[in-house]
Amino acid sequence: MRINALNPIRVAAMATVILFATVSSALSQAVKIGRCEVQSVDCTNMTITVQTTKDKETFTLFVTSRTRLFRNGEPAITCGFMPGDIGHGSAYTNAEDKVEAFRFYARQVKPN
Repeated sequence: MRINALNPIRVAAMATVILFATVSSALSQAVKIGRCEVQSVDCTNMTITVQTTKDKETFTLFVTSRTRLFRNGEPAITCGFMPGDIGHGSAYTNAEDKVEAFRFYARQVKPN
């Protein structure tokens, strides 16, 4: 019978991942992005400014390497969004109180 033992390096790596996940979740707070309209896009700073359609609150979403963006049902990049697009998604506030987008879905408003 073979015993499957964990080596010290593997144990340390797993502990680091668990610690990082715990600290990350403790420092961040989930934010639901309800129906909103894209106001502006800054490709240089990787931000999308949106205004909620319900209460007209305006805020800036910071796009990171972990952010997943979709426009018209297809994967997108920050510069692919246009003012007037209607969107929704999820985000979290980081330790610096910036709203980092986790997933953001938008669609182009069809012209009349």
